[in-house]
Amino acid sequence: MILAIELAGCVPAPAGSPISHDGRLASAKLAGMSMFDALSLLIVVAAGFSFVNHRFLRLPTTIGVTLLVLAGSHTIQTMTYVVAVFSIVVQGLSFKRLLPRVASALAA
Repeated sequence: MILAIELAGCVPAPAGSPISHDGRLASAKLAGMSMFDALSLLIVVAAGFSFVNHRFLRLPTTIGVTLLVLAGSHTIQTMTYVVAVFSIVVQGLSFKRLLPRVASALAA
């Protein structure tokens, strides 16, 4: 899922972007989602972070939710890197050579 938001007239859409200008003032589109879906997702995530803060962290609401959003953002960025590295490693594997070795190791 691409989480790119672009306000029409403020930021030009890059070439090949799934986001298009529709010409309406202050209209925003989230790639692959309607505006209602994007706002619903934002409210659900904020409520979840607020619950975690209230239940476990017990920090003031603004500080706790901000810290959880920062941690979540960092986790997403890290997982994007891990998935990219993992896909490069998997693409480099030769399963014709790997499977007989695994089978012999399991048989032993």
